[in-house]
Amino acid sequence: MPVLKCGRYAHLLGMLAFWGVQAFPAMVVASVITALLVWAAEPSFSLWACWLIGTIASATDPVAVVALLKDLGAPKELGTLIEGESLLNDGSAVVLFMWIRNTLGYDASIKTPDWMEQDFGERYIGIELARIVAQMLVLGLLIGQVFGWVTCKMLSRSFNDIFCESCILVAMPYFVFWLAELAMGSSAVLAVVVMGFYVNYHKSAISPRALHVMHEIYEVISHMMNTLVFTIAGAKLGCMLMDQSQFLTIDRPLLWVIYPIILFARGAAIAIHYPLLKRLGTGCDWKCAVVMWWGGLRGSVGLALALAVGHTVYSYEMWGGPALEDRDWKLPCRDIPQSVEMCTLMVVFFTVVINGMTMAPLMRLLKMTELPEHRKYMLRKAADRLRAETEETIAKIKQRHGFGQVNWGQVESSVWSGQYQEAEGSTARSCRLAVINVERASYEHAFTTGLINSEAFFHLEDFIAHVAADASQAATAAQVPEIYDKIFDKFGKQLEASIASPPWYERLLPRGVARSKEKSAALAYQVFYTYMHGIEQAEHAYKEEFTGDSAARFEYTDNEAVMKRVLSVLEQNCESHVAQAQTQLALRQLLTQQYACVEHMLHEGELLDLDAATLLQEINDLMRDATIRFKVRPQSRRSRVAPSRTSGSDSQQSASSLDNCAGGASPGVDA
Repeated sequence: MPVLKCGRYAHLLGMLAFWGVQAFPAMVVASVITALLVWAAEPSFSLWACWLIGTIASATDPVAVVALLKDLGAPKELGTLIEGESLLNDGSAVVLFMWIRNTLGYDASIKTPDWMEQDFGERYIGIELARIVAQMLVLGLLIGQVFGWVTCKMLSRSFNDIFCESCILVAMPYFVFWLAELAMGSSAVLAVVVMGFYVNYHKSAISPRALHVMHEIYEVISHMMNTLVFTIAGAKLGCMLMDQSQFLTIDRPLLWVIYPIILFARGAAIAIHYPLLKRLGTGCDWKCAVVMWWGGLRGSVGLALALAVGHTVYSYEMWGGPALEDRDWKLPCRDIPQSVEMCTLMVVFFTVVINGMTMAPLMRLLKMTELPEHRKYMLRKAADRLRAETEETIAKIKQRHGFGQVNWGQVESSVWSGQYQEAEGSTARSCRLAVINVERASYEHAFTTGLINSEAFFHLEDFIAHVAADASQAATAAQVPEIYDKIFDKFGKQLEASIASPPWYERLLPRGVARSKEKSAALAYQVFYTYMHGIEQAEHAYKEEFTGDSAARFEYTDNEAVMKRVLSVLEQNCESHVAQAQTQLALRQLLTQQYACVEHMLHEGELLDLDAATLLQEINDLMRDATIRFKVRPQSRRSRVAPSRTSGSDSQQSASSLDNCAGGASPGVDA
């Protein structure tokens, strides 16, 4: 049967092409420019050694810049461009580093490997490059893709098990890194990055209640690891500065020119590829290019590669012996590794201190911290609502006993009372973009509360993400409904096509058609229900705007008619499956309400934590069955409470409260 899709990869192509250009051709160009300038500053080094320095210095790590962009309220797309380019840039830098290091290992001036002991051995450098690209790049991408799929399959076997899913998501990247780096000899960085892309795109495989927790866990781990990396960099730099003997062998002028060299090289690489980057549909302009140039900090990957080179100090096989004709008696196997380490540490230090500290003034100078019009509109609406609810709360507090002596003037002057100006652009455009955001939030809420399964959320999120990405580029308010309608029409047609099946397929595999129809009916009904609820949420949040915007109201009315037509087709083709899907959705609503009721009783002190944990686990098991296998367990299991932990009256009261809660509808959802 046809698969329900809606441009699943269309809105990612421009971003992936942008990252590909910046991570591969631009990185190679920057490394070559750096190598030539380093070679001019230090002619005693070989060109290969200078290229090694250039490759290490071209690996960016703008963690501090991305965090700063979030604090300054810069566009999210800019942070995504910089962070995505950095991730792939690191992987390609590792691949290039491995090839150059292997090339240095069999340079013509030293002993070559046995398999290259031929008269035309120099030609094998190209073969080595092909081998490195295949082993490091292609195999790394393949490993990341495969284990991303494996991780999602493992996560789909669990449901709301935070400990199990957090262990999988923390352990699998380390396992993939070990497998790619040590067992397969591939690029561990690329493998883990591709795996992360795959899991993030299929994040619906993560259980609803574990999704938010995993965000918090990874933010803590990321902060700790980055702090540790820069601590190591500072300690290593301090040790090298304390060791005065190293300054006798390192060319000091190179240490002071390496920073302007890497700035010029990265700027030149971005400038060369800017005409192409501008045409990829990512919104990259000259301001974005300047931020990417100045925000290319160096960090963990470059430091790790430099430390790996430092371990080859005094390796005659790697760097060769002393130059006897040189009166200074320079020793390449000592000078080059130490110079690589020192140059990398200086680059990390200067980019973090200078670039990182001046990034905020630069963005203010470029006026890139100004909020877009639709965000100003949403903030103004939020401020109005916050002030109204604050006034209502103050009125209630004044009526309570024990607040007669309150200095309300001081209280009112101390609470938040921010003012946001009216959006200067089109209010209709800002309102329509805000409505899309509300609709998207309603889909996520339906998933996190367990009302829809991961597959339905995946298709809805893919649809609304495509709409949000294209609508944000619309210049006028009239273009937003046109974009929405175009994407929705495609989405609705594919939703209808997923229900029907070709006659030949029904005759060939009748049982397979029955199972496919059951799955498609459940998916289509969940999509229909959640979409209709999203429209209701958007209308409720922006009721006044919807009343005055006839074009937007007509658009949503037309879309409602399309979804109802899809439901009509669904009921005609597989009525029994629709009934089962409705039953499953009703069961999910009741179980979600029961779960919320138990949590409320726990917070209110009506249940002890041990008893609440037992009830929550039993309800969670039923939710898993309703989501994965759709089996309803006996009623005695749901109403049972462990008698050894509470008294009989408390147990009856808790069970009665739970049953009463189940009689209501899910919060924000019509039963």
